[in-house]
This record gives sequence, structure tokens and C-alpha cells, in this order.
Amino acid sequence: ITGLPQSLATLLVLSVELITSDAWLVLAGGAGLFVTSRLLSDRASRQVGRARRELQNADAAVFGNLQETLSATEDLRLWGARGQAVREFAEVAHSCARARSKFAAALAVSGQIKSVFTAMAPLLIVVALKLSGRTYDAGEVAKLLLLVPLLMVRLAAIDAIRQGLIEREPLLRAAQRLLDLEPAPPRAGDAIRLVADAVTGHITFTHVSFTPPGAAAPVIDDVSLDIPAGSVVGICGPSGSGKSSLLRLLLRLDDPERGSIELDGEDLTRVEPDQLPSLFGVVRQTSRLLQRPIRDNLAVGLDPPPDDDQMRAALRAVQMSELADDEQGRSLATAYRANPPNFSGGECRRLLLARMLVGPSRVCLLDEPEAGLPGGTAEEILRTVTAQAQERTHLVVTHAPHLLGSDFNVVLDAGKVVAVGPHDELVDTCECYRDLLADSLTSDSLIESDD
Repeated sequence: ITGLPQSLATLLVLSVELITSDAWLVLAGGAGLFVTSRLLSDRASRQVGRARRELQNADAAVFGNLQETLSATEDLRLWGARGQAVREFAEVAHSCARARSKFAAALAVSGQIKSVFTAMAPLLIVVALKLSGRTYDAGEVAKLLLLVPLLMVRLAAIDAIRQGLIEREPLLRAAQRLLDLEPAPPRAGDAIRLVADAVTGHITFTHVSFTPPGAAAPVIDDVSLDIPAGSVVGICGPSGSGKSSLLRLLLRLDDPERGSIELDGEDLTRVEPDQLPSLFGVVRQTSRLLQRPIRDNLAVGLDPPPDDDQMRAALRAVQMSELADDEQGRSLATAYRANPPNFSGGECRRLLLARMLVGPSRVCLLDEPEAGLPGGTAEEILRTVTAQAQERTHLVVTHAPHLLGSDFNVVLDAGKVVAVGPHDELVDTCECYRDLLADSLTSDSLIESDD
């Protein structure tokens, strides 16, 4: 593009020179030859575009397979699946090699078409001179032999922009589809920004319903709840009852199709989307540490980042004093390693809690922070949540509400609220809650016996 003005100017000068030299037939023939070459090369360029897309998909498959294999190395060995993993990687690698060869061949064909027609320029001059019916001296012929190839080169330089667009059309269309996506979450036209220091954490659900795309029934069905500021609330229920979906709605990972969710009396859909991370601290089932120093893990996403004293205070609060006090060879500078792991499952959950505590959020959302941990460790994690509430509102999805020490619990079943109340009251009045407790105690016993 930067050379386009120069190419256009040169093309104009060459065309004028050919016309004034009474070589208009050469000019017309050159233009015709160029157009013919472009028609043929356009087809080749589209093939290059398709081959480029296949190559990009093949490259992505190779790196995706490699990442999956490396992250599951130990599991693959334990499952006896290392041979299968090697075969699958070899298959995608061979597919990538074939795609690369196909792309190279398509690129070569496209280039050869252009080269062949450019090389035909001298033949074009001879034919045009023969058809013109007049005699040209040696100097005029030499000038034509110089001007016509130069003319073809300048035409090709100008046309390269169009050719590039054709070859990259699939990529450009994919990029356009990405640009056409609506921001998530969408920003309201009358968006507001809450005063951070004034946020108390009072949450209200009013007749909220949500059905995921493609689902036959709502996962949240006419839910109304009032969560006072500073309270610790357990969200419990059978698998598939809508517990995690409730948190997703609160975080605006999804938006309800009916009803409203308010924070301190303001509809969440009106709050500026970029303010949500500072309002809600989150530990999800899928939350993970990054493979970088603990200091960086605790500070990720925070601006300004917390200082070391704040991080150490958060680590002590979640009972990880050895990191705070640089004991046992570990400190804030210790890098987390996923494979082989250098932190246990319980330690990772504590570090995720510390990351939440060190942030400014007034509402803390935790999705089964005790999942997969032995009963003793699970109880310590949940007790830590309660002990470090610090006047923040806590919503904790849990299968062990008896370990949480919450102000009250919410029982969901099939997306509906079936009971709300303190633990002791629910034990006496809610059969679904008693069943959950029985399942939880049985699971704890099995985990402890496995240990």
C-alpha cells in the first residue's frame, strides 16, 4: 500500500509514453495479457486462501493436542493411554504436514501463473508490431522491450493488493465475524458507575429466570432472594439444580431472560461492565493459578497491585504463613508449577482465596471451594471463608453447607428455591436439605477412607 502512489504514477507515465509512440496496440495487448493472467491467477489465489485456512486449522490442532497432552501427562500414564496420545499427536502432525504441502503447492501455482504471463511480454511485442502494419526501427523496439515488462510489473504491483485480499478472504471474514460480535456483557445505554467505597454488597434477585440456549427447560426458574450486605450465604442443592448458574447470572456471564438482579438497589445490567471485576471476587470450580510467581498470581488484574505486606496478610489469613514468612524454601517469589505440581489441591484453593481477599471486592462468590478435598481440608477451607468475611457479602455454592457456618442457606431444586433458612431450621423442615447433608456426609466418609 505504501508504494501504491508511486506505482500509479509510473503506470500513467508508461501508458502515455506508449500512446505517444503510436504503440497503442502494444498497450492494449499488454492490458489484455494482464487481465487474462489475473483471471487465471484469481482462481489460484482462492485456492491459496482455502489452503491457508486449512493450514491455520491444522496448526491450531497440533498446538491444542500438544497442550492437552502435556497438561495430562500423568493421567495419560496412569490410564495406560500414552501410546494412544502419541498416535493422536502423530495423526494431527501428519495432517499439518499435508496442509503445509498443499499450501506451498497452491502458492507455487499462483506464482507460476503470474511469472509465465510476465515472461510472455516480449512475444506480445512481436505480435503487436506485426499486426500494426508499420515499420519500427531498432531503437523503438528496444524501448518497447524495456517499457512493456516494466508496465506489467507496475500493474502486478497494483494488483497485489487485490490478490492479497482474495488469498486472505477467509481470514478477513473470520476477523469480521469476531468484530461483529456484541460485547460481553453488553453495556446499557444508560450505564452507571457505582461509587466503590459506598458499595455495601446488598443483593436482590427478583423473579429471575434463565434458560440457556438450546435447553428445553429453565435452569433458574422464577428465583427471588434477598441477600443482606455482609452476610455469608450457602447455596446448595442436588447436581443440576442451578447453583452455579445463579452465580453466573450474578457475574453477568449470562443475563436473565426475565426478572432483575440488583446490587445496592441498582440493576446489574446498568453497571459499567468494566467495573464488575472490582465489585465481585470469584473462586470458581475452574479457577486456577497461573504458572508464574505467587506474587504475580495474587496481583493479577488488580490496578494498582497490592504491596507485599497486603499479600502477606492475605496469605496468613488463609493459613499459608510459610509463604508470607519465607519459610520452608517458599515465598512470594516461588513460581507455581502445574506439572508436576508444587502445591497441593488444598493449598491452591487457599491461594485462590488469598487472591480474592487481597482485592477490593465487596461481594465474594465461591463455587464449591471444597470440591474434591478431604473432609478435614474442606472444613478448613469453608471455615476460612467464614472467618475472613470482613463484612463482605459471601455467596458460597457448596455440597457441605453444614461446614460453612453461614448466616443462612438457600436450597435449590430444578432451578427453583425450595427453602431458605439457617442450618438448624432447614434440618428440621426441609427434606431436600437433609438428603443433601446425608449425601455430603457419605462422600466425606468415602474420601477420608480413601486417604
